[in-house]
Amino acid sequence: MSVPEKIKSRNIDKSRLLTVKLHLKGVSQNDNTNTLSLGATNYFIRKKGQFIYGKQNLFNGAFGIIPDEFDGFLSSGDVPALDINHSKINTAYLLYFLGRADFYKRLEDLATGSGSKRIHETTLLGVKIDFPTIEEQYKIANFLLSIDGKIEIETNILQKLERQKTYFLANLFI
Repeated sequence: MSVPEKIKSRNIDKSRLLTVKLHLKGVSQNDNTNTLSLGATNYFIRKKGQFIYGKQNLFNGAFGIIPDEFDGFLSSGDVPALDINHSKINTAYLLYFLGRADFYKRLEDLATGSGSKRIHETTLLGVKIDFPTIEEQYKIANFLLSIDGKIEIETNILQKLERQKTYFLANLFI
């Protein structure tokens, strides 16, 4: 990964601001902009496929990959983005790897500053990660994605069974 050229936005459209949610919930459009005062904050243009994270909350799982629909959206310097070399790093593998609580929780030790501690881009890039070959990353990511798909299917079945049970309990003893 690498720090991209930081391109400041000339026009700041509040409807095109990004946020990174805690606890591995990913990247989303910032809906909490009503009280936002743009003031002296610099906003930078972000690109689809970049790794993005919250400097103050990386160790709380505030990171993700910018999806296609948010290409060209903006974030402040406290929500930086890094370019990914896709010939060496599979994004799904990267998210699974970084998404392990035993990994990202330890990053708090790298945070610096008085008051609000932050993990800067250069600090994060200094973390040594031994990636397997890109082919192996794809195999691992596809395997984990298939398990996630199975979990989603089973969760949907469970929810339907719970609704069915509720229906039976409501109508069985009439």
